[in-house]
Amino acid sequence: MFYFILIIITICVYLIYRGQKPKVLMSRAEVKKNSQDEIDLREMRLSDKIKTSHLKNYLQTEATLFNCGRKNFIRLNERFKHDDVKLGQVVKDWIDYIEILTDVIFESEMLDVSTSEESDEHFDKRDELYVKIQAIEKRFKDLLGDEYVDSVELIKSDWQKTRAVNNGFTELRKIAREQIKIITKQKNNKDFKKSSRHHFIFHTIISFWRDADFAYSLRRKKWNFYVVYPIRTMMEKKLRMTFFLQKSTVIQEDMANKELLLSAKRIYDFHKVVIGRATNERKKWYRSLNERDIFPDIDKVKDSDLKAFLPIERLCENQEDYQYFRYLSGVPHGQLGYTMFLDHTGKTEYRRLMMFGNILCYKMLKLTDSYLGKSMNTDIEDAYQKVKNLIIS
Repeated sequence: MFYFILIIITICVYLIYRGQKPKVLMSRAEVKKNSQDEIDLREMRLSDKIKTSHLKNYLQTEATLFNCGRKNFIRLNERFKHDDVKLGQVVKDWIDYIEILTDVIFESEMLDVSTSEESDEHFDKRDELYVKIQAIEKRFKDLLGDEYVDSVELIKSDWQKTRAVNNGFTELRKIAREQIKIITKQKNNKDFKKSSRHHFIFHTIISFWRDADFAYSLRRKKWNFYVVYPIRTMMEKKLRMTFFLQKSTVIQEDMANKELLLSAKRIYDFHKVVIGRATNERKKWYRSLNERDIFPDIDKVKDSDLKAFLPIERLCENQEDYQYFRYLSGVPHGQLGYTMFLDHTGKTEYRRLMMFGNILCYKMLKLTDSYLGKSMNTDIEDAYQKVKNLIIS
């Protein structure tokens, strides 16, 4: 009787086992299918995001990361299809990779619409996300070895070089801040005797660095090729300052007075012709600047009488400067060929323009230092050497 009961129990256990085993296998297959469905859905959403984002023309790096990452995942998915543990790790990494890359695009979009106060937070967050991407890529590379498709090799020539140029500007800007502190003290010091030439120097230097800051701020914007505008005005101010400082203080004073008189006349003419009235206040301003009556009355004087500088083209120091200025002038003047060219070159041309901007910054630092007595020459040269080293590396 005992053996009979034992046989029945054994048969029942066997039948239960047979009934459950297919369900376990089916459950595992369903898990794999559901996992692949989730991956397909996430990939489709990320692909659509890259194609439809308002930054779609500026997401080449993100598109490269996605395409290379997907190729690596497909290889690993096939390699470990019989190893559930490793395959599970790979799948989790790939899902994380997709989500992180989606967040990168979101931070880029936020940067595009952020104020200057908010932008640093989004920029730092995006950098943190890139670190996570690099960690996942390293795990994929360790598993694939020579078969790994390296996205870094495809994007570093653009992203890293652009970042090096921007970091170079940061080095030069540190020196500029020190110079501006000194200039601001002179400007606000009532005991420091100032004349028109000083005002020309002060305002040219300060406005130059405002233009430079504007150019640098465009590094995070979808319209970064517009950097051509501030770079052009930076070049004009640098050329004018070079020409100005080559003259004696007496001639500098005369040039600065003419600049002020010309501005007064043009503001007066604007109010007279466009607004329909010219106030006595503006005439008084002109008379106070023309206190020695060297020039005719404001209603009779000609612009040509008050021109202190040669045309910018003639201020260019060499043929290279001349050709660069012509190129920079093409876009603001609306010349179709230039605007089409910039629209198609994007980040590459932005980087090239910023490299030229860094050279202008270095030269303006040298000019300012010559005015201040050459007290910061070593610091300037050290900073510029860092700039060159960043670009080479």
